Amino acid sequence: MPSHEVCYLTTTGRRTGRPHRIEIWFLQADGAVYLFSGGGEASDWVRNLRQEPRVSLELPGRPARAYAASIVDAPADLRRRMDVRYHGTGAEEELTNWARRATVVCLMPTA
Repeated sequence: MPSHEVCYLTTTGRRTGRPHRIEIWFLQADGAVYLFSGGGEASDWVRNLRQEPRVSLELPGRPARAYAASIVDAPADLRRRMDVRYHGTGAEEELTNWARRATVVCLMPTA
């Protein structure tokens, strides 16, 4: 059964400069947090972090923390893990269009 845990990402609005908070699925791997944008680079939150990569992220059961965001070329295994987690895709099944086409953002904690 897929796990539908969410986190809360706060970016800085690229036009307004005000905080913009969204609820989003996530995956933790190798000390980073990965977010997938099904709307690609047209999503407001992705366009916001392109302009200001310093973001705040609140993971389940943890207080908000500062992260540095960057768009990455995610390997197939990372896309597979996200697809299995949130769409319940089997290990031998083809990836969903969402997992295959999503823009992937890597968040690394800052000091």
